[in-house]
Amino acid sequence: MAEPQQVIAGDTLITVRRIVIATGSWPFILPIPWIADVPHLTNQTVFNLDKILAYLVVIGGGSIYIELTQAHQHLGSDVSVLEMFEIMPKDDPKTVDVVRQQIRDDGVELLEGVEVIRLEKSSGRVRVVFSKDGTEQSIDGGHLLFATGRRRNVDGLELEKQGSSIQTQALMWTPTCAYQIFFYYWRCCWWASVSTCGEISCRRCY
Repeated sequence: MAEPQQVIAGDTLITVRRIVIATGSWPFILPIPWIADVPHLTNQTVFNLDKILAYLVVIGGGSIYIELTQAHQHLGSDVSVLEMFEIMPKDDPKTVDVVRQQIRDDGVELLEGVEVIRLEKSSGRVRVVFSKDGTEQSIDGGHLLFATGRRRNVDGLELEKQGSSIQTQALMWTPTCAYQIFFYYWRCCWWASVSTCGEISCRRCY
């Protein structure tokens, strides 16, 4: 971005009346110690698997990832889920209780209220060291899946030059524009000079 209502593409300065940002999102990886030394899957790479995993450790517990967890368990994998708070935080608590009991009945090891401390790699396996109720514990698995959501792809866009500000979980445009966009639905006030479309618009990407 350049000045308000201006975009730089290569060496070309483009002046426009409206700007739509549709740069999508990317998998968010928690900055856990030694993460760079441990192979891991994300919500993009997990679908490239061509074999059933022996043991999958999942960090995170959003609704989509719980669905992936159950799918792998049904396919024959042993699965453990580590969630810092409670699984499926955006869903109805009574519904979550039903899902929680079902995946446990399916054989999923579900650990809520845990804090992941570090990752270790040993003999081709992945060890996740975590704390629960003040006690340090660990789980060894064959594969690790980060189910910690996605984040907007806005690095390097210099949105502040458009009178925009970035918060932890949301983009807020100034002057004020009363809108809310989720995934592939687009609703925006006609006077906004900067709009968003697609995954970049969600308040908290899955």
